[in-house]
Amino acid sequence: MNRFEETVERCKSFRKVLVTGPQRSGTTFASKALSTALGYRWIDEKAYQVHNEIEFSNLIQDSNKYVIHCPAMSHLLPLNFYHTITIWMDRNIMEVIKSEDRINWHLNEFWNEKNKAIRRFPFHTSLISDFPNNKLMKDWIWNNLQKPHCQNYIELNYKHLRKVDGFIKSKIEKKLWKPKQTVK
Repeated sequence: MNRFEETVERCKSFRKVLVTGPQRSGTTFASKALSTALGYRWIDEKAYQVHNEIEFSNLIQDSNKYVIHCPAMSHLLPLNFYHTITIWMDRNIMEVIKSEDRINWHLNEFWNEKNKAIRRFPFHTSLISDFPNNKLMKDWIWNNLQKPHCQNYIELNYKHLRKVDGFIKSKIEKKLWKPKQTVK
């Protein structure tokens, strides 16, 4: 059994699977793949307008089985509901930065993620303000402030998705992907 299959098996006992971590770390593909493997409905971040914490909270509290794509909600962790597990995505920092640069993500969104983190962890404002990029900031917050208090979580590295059906390994083939990692 590979790491992805182990993740699927562990997630089966939870109604909600939150796939989060730094944006551009593989959260979209991982959440879609987990949704398919589990037979749970996939909820994209657009379903709760990406940053709407109330709509996101409503999804978590209903009784349906979902895999929720939620990198923009990572600041809310830990969410220690008995029926919820968090999947924290990890990916090589240079791959994340290249992906951010390709779509100008850092320029358009990093300030928003930083402000949410400062609002959630005000005693760490000066440290959070000094992070040069989203991946370093979110990984530090996860490892130091969130993970120690999170009851149900799995850390999944992007490289473990390579054996999942639909994963495109070559850069040339990735050009076939439409937005949200679906093949054209």
